[in-house]
Amino acid sequence: MRRLRSVTAPYAGRQAAFVLTFGRHADPGPGGEYAHEVNALLAKARPDMFKGATTRDFWKGGASAGHADIEIYFYSY
Repeated sequence: MRRLRSVTAPYAGRQAAFVLTFGRHADPGPGGEYAHEVNALLAKARPDMFKGATTRDFWKGGASAGHADIEIYFYSY
């Protein structure tokens, strides 16, 4: 969770509309599961930023399991 706080710090004060998370793994099942775990931690890491945000879990092939690519789309006013 500390890592999520760190990488989202530049966006403090903004509200996420939706998040696409790509869990890296050689197999789709574990990759999607990891993406789901990361998305579940977002609201805990930054409640104000991710409250009510829609999240989607995806798999991204690769041998570097335990990593995820996160795309955050913020509301613009």
